[in-house]
Amino acid sequence: MKKSVFVMVILLPVFAWGEEKIVEEIVAVVNNQAITKSDFLETKNTIYRALATRYSGEELQKKFEEAQSTLLDNMIEDKLLIQEAKLRNFDVESEIDAGLERVKKENNIKTDEALNQALATEGFTPESYRLFARERLIKGRLISQEIEGKIEISEDEVRNYYSSHLQEFEIKPKVRLCEIIFSVEGRTPEEATRLANETLTRVTTGGEDFGTVAGSVSDAPSKSQKGDLGWIEETDLAADLKQTITDLPAGAVAPVMTNDKGSRIIKVEERQAATTAKFDDVKGQIDEKLRNDQRDKDIKVYIDNLKKDSYIYKSGESKK
Repeated sequence: MKKSVFVMVILLPVFAWGEEKIVEEIVAVVNNQAITKSDFLETKNTIYRALATRYSGEELQKKFEEAQSTLLDNMIEDKLLIQEAKLRNFDVESEIDAGLERVKKENNIKTDEALNQALATEGFTPESYRLFARERLIKGRLISQEIEGKIEISEDEVRNYYSSHLQEFEIKPKVRLCEIIFSVEGRTPEEATRLANETLTRVTTGGEDFGTVAGSVSDAPSKSQKGDLGWIEETDLAADLKQTITDLPAGAVAPVMTNDKGSRIIKVEERQAATTAKFDDVKGQIDEKLRNDQRDKDIKVYIDNLKKDSYIYKSGESKK
């Protein structure tokens, strides 16, 4: 049976200016708690700022629209979990204190006054921050106790996933390259090509060490690493480079490559053939994935059960 909640018209006074009263619009009610329009807009803006650190342009807009489409439902579900967690009387005050002390230490904040000023720049008062942190922590405790702590994944399940998803554990062929570049900056293209051909002779028939020569004469940023470009997946190589080294074994040096930026000598230092990661190397990764997948399913079931025993109203819907 749903909890009895008498809801008529809920208006939250914000402040009065003369005789005019400013009221807050309600976008949802969860049991005896309201989600206001300002709550909704603040959360929406926070999500946008977070996404903007990872995406831009059309991709940012697409991700933001996806997040907006489920935002109110997510806020309702979050409220349900926090309400349930409050019934458990979890004590997280020492964790909040420890977290604040960690913030002070990591940011070289010496006093509580300076800490309060730092919190204010993020839109928090000391009290509102403790409330925010408390709700996050008790929700985490609830999920840990009621869901995560009850998940069991057997080794057979892990092995079965590995055997049926081998393509996920394929290791693409890789190559480790070194380079020597002669740029056309400060010299003609012909001069760059001449120097490259002379250097090619030095590191092949001349027997000189490729890395030592690269560290001495190369114009590339990789000069400081003796020309070493590290391991690169072959699928990530530029088409012309991939074609040049396709048939070269480890230790071989390719003919001089030229373009409008200069001339380049490439050596194939090492090759790693395509293979499949061993089970023992990925079993931890698989176990984590299976636990996360089960966690997501169990949280949905848990929230659905909370909804059955709760009063939930969204603006625009008929009251139940």
